[in-house]
Amino acid sequence: MIVAAGGINGAGIGGGGVYAGRNGNGGEITISGGAVTATGGNNGAGIGGGIGGASGTFYMDSDSIVFASNVSDMETNRKTGGILVIGNVIYWWHGDDYILNQNATIPIGYTLTVPSGRTFTIPTEVNLTNSDTVIPTDGSAITVSGTVSGNKINSANISVPAIYDKTQTCVTLCSVNLLAVTGQDVEYACNTVNSAPTNGWQDTPIFTGLDTNTNYYFFARAKENANFKAGTVSIGTSVTTDKMIVSVKALPTTPTSSDVTVTVTANCDCGLDAEAYSFDGGATWQAANTKTYSVNTIIAADTIQVRNNVGNIEKYGTQIIIDNIDMGGVSVSGIVRSYNPKNHRLSPKADPNLRPHQAGSAPGPATARRPVSPETIHCSPVSRCYPPQLGPLKYKYIYGYLRTLGFGDEAGRSGKG
Repeated sequence: MIVAAGGINGAGIGGGGVYAGRNGNGGEITISGGAVTATGGNNGAGIGGGIGGASGTFYMDSDSIVFASNVSDMETNRKTGGILVIGNVIYWWHGDDYILNQNATIPIGYTLTVPSGRTFTIPTEVNLTNSDTVIPTDGSAITVSGTVSGNKINSANISVPAIYDKTQTCVTLCSVNLLAVTGQDVEYACNTVNSAPTNGWQDTPIFTGLDTNTNYYFFARAKENANFKAGTVSIGTSVTTDKMIVSVKALPTTPTSSDVTVTVTANCDCGLDAEAYSFDGGATWQAANTKTYSVNTIIAADTIQVRNNVGNIEKYGTQIIIDNIDMGGVSVSGIVRSYNPKNHRLSPKADPNLRPHQAGSAPGPATARRPVSPETIHCSPVSRCYPPQLGPLKYKYIYGYLRTLGFGDEAGRSGKG
């Protein structure tokens, strides 16, 4: 390894400065191997002529690696091999692969960037002292069988992780790719905000113990090792874990009851707690997934909750209103399909003239309904369904009861409140 520095106004390698009115010319300079660092004095060239002197002729070939403050003669046809680095600019004349065949130093103020499609190799028993920066660009390769001292080599960039699978508490990422070949492993992390965490990085792309129905961001990067730094973090990939609460249904407790039973259907990949259900906002928990409510009841959002066997709690965020129930009026009995006002007999086919409306509302067109908030479920066990030709005559039925009597889905939808 050669380190050369020029005197006042002189080149590091080449001509000297001005002396007795004479300028130092660069002459003919050939570097055919080894590691060379050349720095000019004052404004002198790193390689070439001194101040005011001719640049000279610079040849470079074979497997040399040269770091120069600047070079007077940059005719490319005279550079047939090796690597020349001027500050942060690299000239790679060595073909696809470069093998460092002796110890070398990256001086302060210099950046060795390996171009795409090229390989830089540090073989066994060779040391690279990195006093500044070594960068693998995307599509390049850096192979280290020897050693790296000083600063570690910059890491490879990485692709954005994709989601392979997700459940209520688990997310699995697809394999990611390093965009340069460095031999590094990959590590992963997640966060509930779109910012990579400082801690919590893991080697596996499988994340367990997550909260249900929660949005996460997942990140990847090349892992730090003895020779390479930790990589730049990938862009975060967003995914929401599945819900534990599959459905919440409210139906009459019995065919003639004014009470409503709320049933919660839930599941979790890691299993539910032995007492998984709460109907009072988490104050108490029970094994049964049902609770009976009386009329004129409002079940506030987040009152119904479910927990799994690792303690994650999911809240049902929709308000449920159990409407007032008027049990008076005409009773319905027997096997009822629909009422046909044209012949005043029971018909097995639903009459399209039947017009549903909520209990307590005035008769109106089939589309007229009491305004309902999209965040609110109105559940009334008793609804009214009447033919408009009968005027105020009210036909009342219990939806759940009619279903048990064989009232089909078509008719059931026509009387649903």
